[in-house]
Amino acid sequence: MKKIALSILTVSTFLFGSCSNEDSSSPENLAYNATTNVTLKAGSVSSSRTKANNKPHEVDSVVVSVSSLELNVDGQTVTFTKDPGTAYIDLLSFESKDTLIWSEEELPVGELHSAVLGLDKDEDSYVVETDGNHADLHISHKELDFDIESDSAIAADTKYVIKLDMAGSLRLVKKGNGGYNLQQGTAGAPKEGVLILQKVD
Repeated sequence: MKKIALSILTVSTFLFGSCSNEDSSSPENLAYNATTNVTLKAGSVSSSRTKANNKPHEVDSVVVSVSSLELNVDGQTVTFTKDPGTAYIDLLSFESKDTLIWSEEELPVGELHSAVLGLDKDEDSYVVETDGNHADLHISHKELDFDIESDSAIAADTKYVIKLDMAGSLRLVKKGNGGYNLQQGTAGAPKEGVLILQKVD
C-alpha cells in the first residue's frame, strides 16, 4: 500500500513521441545539431483535503497524460509533442529508472532559459484509491513550470539528457465530491520543478 506522501523514485516505462521545432522569427538560423532524451522524475506529491471532506485518504495511483514540452533556447521556442492518449504516466508507480518520455530529439545550440511541461486536460486523468475506487482527477495547472538548474548551455555535436524533477511542487487536493485536484506551487509548495541539463559522455 502506498500513501500519497510517498517520495517517488522513477519508473522504467518507455514512451516515444515527436518533436516540432518552432521559431517565430527566423527558423532557418537555428542550428539543430545537438540531441537529447527527456526523462521525468515526479519527486514527491503532498496531499491535502478540502474542509468539505476532512477524512484521511490514501491513494495508489495518480494518472496523468503528458502532451508536450516547450523549451526556450535563446528566445527561440522548441516544442516536443506527444499524440493524444499515448503518454499516460502514473505519478505513484515509479520504481527504479527514469521515465523516458522523448528520445533522440533535436536541440538548437544556445542557452536554455525556461521549460514548460504540458498535461492534456482533454484525456482521462484519474486517481486510484487504496480500496480500488477510481476517482476523477482535475488538472488545475495544465502547464507545469521548471526552473533551470546548473549549466544550461547547449553545445554543438553533443548529446544530452533533460531531467525533469517535480521537486515537491505537486499537491493532490481531495474535493468534497470525492474527486481530486492536481496542483503545482500552491499552499507553500515550490512554485516550479527543476530541470537539469546533463551531458552524455
